[in-house]
Amino acid sequence: MDCPSCRRSLQPCGEVDVDGETLAVYQCDHCTRSWEFDGETFQTALTFAVDAGGRLIDPESLEPIHLN
Repeated sequence: MDCPSCRRSLQPCGEVDVDGETLAVYQCDHCTRSWEFDGETFQTALTFAVDAGGRLIDPESLEPIHLN
């Protein structure tokens, strides 16, 4: 799998179950996203799974990820 942002080659780093389907989870340490917690914003590595339709899924919330 290539990172959808920087196109670096990534290896799976875990799995997540979504609607009875097991999806591989990938993390790109070169690309970051903003994450807000307790009123503060942090930068975290881009972590995602890809569903059967090719959509990026946040493994924590299981919501789609939209890259800017």
